[in-house]
Amino acid sequence: MRDHALDAARAYLRVIDIMLPGWYLAWEERQFHFGENFADFPDQALSIFNAKAMIERASREKLERFLDIPWCEGDLLYIEKLVRLIEL
Repeated sequence: MRDHALDAARAYLRVIDIMLPGWYLAWEERQFHFGENFADFPDQALSIFNAKAMIERASREKLERFLDIPWCEGDLLYIEKLVRLIEL
């Protein structure tokens, strides 16, 4: 994505920031708006987190702001976010 569609990926990430301001929060849907979904799945937040890290190349400080609480004890998706930060 970064090599072949960087502008499109950045545009998509801007839309996410505008339309889904709480994408990084566990159980985001109920905190920002009421819609059809009870909650956005945690893999959505991980995917956006990874896009911000690997495509946008957000700073460690910016990415740290996107850490919320784990969904449960031993949340592997949360652990993946922590690993991504360590790798920076």
